Amino acid sequence: REIGERYEESRALNRAADCLAGLGRYEESIISARKAADIAHEIGAKVEEAEALRLQALSLCGLREYAAAIQALAASADISDTVSDAGLEDRLKVASDRLADGAWTSVTNTATGLDALHGLLREAADDLDVDGLRRICLETFLRALTRKALREIDTPALLSAWAAAIELYFPDRFPTGTTRLRNAALYHASGRNPAALARLDPDFAETLKTIFPPSAPTPPEKPRKRRYRKA
Repeated sequence: REIGERYEESRALNRAADCLAGLGRYEESIISARKAADIAHEIGAKVEEAEALRLQALSLCGLREYAAAIQALAASADISDTVSDAGLEDRLKVASDRLADGAWTSVTNTATGLDALHGLLREAADDLDVDGLRRICLETFLRALTRKALREIDTPALLSAWAAAIELYFPDRFPTGTTRLRNAALYHASGRNPAALARLDPDFAETLKTIFPPSAPTPPEKPRKRRYRKA
């Protein structure tokens, strides 16, 4: 068949994969996207191949196969670096954000959450911590994950553990996120004392205060009136 026909077949398979994912039929979506990627690779249609891999990442996330989703996202970003397509770059950022949202449930499980977080960060370090679009995806992913943690976690020890985990895999690389996690931990540890917000970035302090309102200040104890005995 002509290359043009094969190209249109690849595009149609990608559209089908997108529709199937929207219906929650993730396994079928992955099959369609893999066929699209294979055809696109054969004919050198890099944008369609990258798009197929991006769609696979989203459906793998829907199946809670987060390590495989990160690998597919990395492969898509790798190919995207060789073409000029701003729309594809934007879609990769959106996919990174959605992957963080999808993985959130696994990393907040009381029993296994921290282990899952370490596994997720280890996979991200291995596959996304590379110059180019992969690192942009990594930054988007970590920002989204940290933002979620700051809005949902109010346990000081857990917030500190999150900061330590990010620093373990990405030392000195994402200081804003880890600093905010530690500052939030101090705020919650203080019983949400408004004074703990005084030294923070004003915008971040306002956000934290809106999500977790400060505790009411304890009114000062009134001095007791001294009683005098009558002579």
